[in-house]
Amino acid sequence: MSLIKELIANIKRAKELEAFPLAKHSNTIVDFRKSKQAAIVESINSLLDKIEKLNPDAAQIITKIRNSEDFDSMLSLANKIPFFEQKTSGLKVPSLISGEVNADWLEAQKCFENSLFRSCVILCGRILEAALHAKYFLATGVDLLEKAPGIGLGNLIAKLSEKGVIVDPGLSNQIHLINQVRVSSVHKKKNVFVPSGNQAQAIMLFTRDAVEKLFIK
Repeated sequence: MSLIKELIANIKRAKELEAFPLAKHSNTIVDFRKSKQAAIVESINSLLDKIEKLNPDAAQIITKIRNSEDFDSMLSLANKIPFFEQKTSGLKVPSLISGEVNADWLEAQKCFENSLFRSCVILCGRILEAALHAKYFLATGVDLLEKAPGIGLGNLIAKLSEKGVIVDPGLSNQIHLINQVRVSSVHKKKNVFVPSGNQAQAIMLFTRDAVEKLFIK
């Protein structure tokens, strides 16, 4: 079921349960958290957040839905949300790493949709690492995971360059940002870097583009 269809179904369910309109319910949700009304309204709010994040063009309609005084108006507005395609397709990579990489990619998407931006960025780093190792192996026949298991991404890019493999010139900057998130997530730091939603989205888009370009013949 698409997010928009799920939203419409939940609004209909909220109407049946005579739940509070969203704007009025928001301040009382703690008191009614265990009730069916609170659960369905919380679900609607979550769906609205996800739809707005994936489809910024729907922001104005979503604001009207949140401020609506009755569920009939909400249903009418929900049916006007512009159609959008959820990009859930996998990355185009060799079968050597396809299963592992696309499992990480799917998880990264779920993290992003649920505002778990650090986790999303860390998974992008893992995807880039797997792709770069695979590219080096395909280009040289040498598996650096065995020969140099602790090699960093920066050194891996340098080794690829030595073999004449061209990588995206912006990759080093992305890796620096990803490493900031990685390090602050596993080590106690005075200043913890927490990526914003826009930063996480940009890293995801770059990761997809950079990884797929690596394997274009």
